[in-house]
Amino acid sequence: IIDDENLYRLIQPIDKGYWENAAVILKRIGFPRLKVVSDGLTRWLQDLNWPGARIIFNIFCDLENDELIPILKTALKNAEDENDTVWLYWLNELVDRKNIYGLLSKEDLDILEKRDR
Repeated sequence: IIDDENLYRLIQPIDKGYWENAAVILKRIGFPRLKVVSDGLTRWLQDLNWPGARIIFNIFCDLENDELIPILKTALKNAEDENDTVWLYWLNELVDRKNIYGLLSKEDLDILEKRDR
């Protein structure tokens, strides 16, 4: 059993060879416990080709919109601050899958427009 203070250790641990298994464990833990590491989880969405990234993507897809939106807004701001257009692309995929464009602010939508196409 892993306590909440150590959940961060499962966020993209050691090297990519461990990421898929870590993502499986994180999915089993699930929300609301994962809320404390949600910022780290969103970083997994920087590239959905990474091991475990699709599992993490699906964790976010399973969240209720009211739980997802604040996490998504933080990720959008982080991606914009880092000028990471690929990350914005994958965050847009999440928004599209959840069909939540109407729940985002104009500022959030403007950030999404900066994505790679």
